[in-house]
Amino acid sequence: MALTPLNSPFPWADSITIFTRGLGAAHLKNGALAQQAIADLAGIRDRLTAKKDSYWADQTEIQRQEVAAQWAIAQGDSAQAMALLYRAAAMEDVTELASITPGPLVPAREMLGELLLEMGQPAQALAQFKATLEKQPNRFWSVYGAAQAAQRAGDAATARTYFQQLLTIAPHADQPRRAVLVTASNALKENR
Repeated sequence: MALTPLNSPFPWADSITIFTRGLGAAHLKNGALAQQAIADLAGIRDRLTAKKDSYWADQTEIQRQEVAAQWAIAQGDSAQAMALLYRAAAMEDVTELASITPGPLVPAREMLGELLLEMGQPAQALAQFKATLEKQPNRFWSVYGAAQAAQRAGDAATARTYFQQLLTIAPHADQPRRAVLVTASNALKENR
């Protein structure tokens, strides 16, 4: 949330800072900053649209919807958040990345999976995490989300597979180990 957006000649690059700041503001329930980020992203989207740069306009719109969804969650409006994330995910699904374009900072389906987990819908969450992993294999947080979702859905074998994958992705992780890696190790020990 403390990031300071700078104006550059590349509005799509500026949107990444604004997006990140907006996510932080939403998570910390700072409505003024979250809403400012949503408005700023809409402005960047409109400028890119005016320049006929539809690819980056769409990417910025996805970011805007994700920040708006996180702000809706902070306000307790899961239905609105779900609608926004489904729209953002549908936009991401039809996006063809250029060879030099990185994937999204936070995929919409990953956010959707997290929301579905929070709402007690692990089977639906697992489907979202799997969809993310099809486009972005070995994405740490999607693998962890899939493991959690499978575990909560009662699918021990799938949970074990994803927990093992998570440990394989990060064999030399921080010391002391991240809490999610400890969770993965413990889950594998319990399910032997």
